[in-house]
Amino acid sequence: MQLCVTIAIGSVYHTDTIFRDCTISIDRKILPTALIQLGIQGCDVILGMDWLNKYKLTIECENKLISFSTPKGIKSVYRGEQPS
Repeated sequence: MQLCVTIAIGSVYHTDTIFRDCTISIDRKILPTALIQLGIQGCDVILGMDWLNKYKLTIECENKLISFSTPKGIKSVYRGEQPS
């Protein structure tokens, strides 16, 4: 099955490679996902709006905070390292 994926800057990528039953771990909390392989250089993972919404994930860049709900509905907050 061929997929057409449009990313936020408007570029369109075509692929037929999907990795199902993957996980993303944030602070030892497991969030299931499927990953779609795109030919983007210099980018590890793009988390789509549907995935972010599914886990009610928000990112506060200034405070280095990520808040989300696990698949069981448990709310969690992860704080990245603060500059010294």
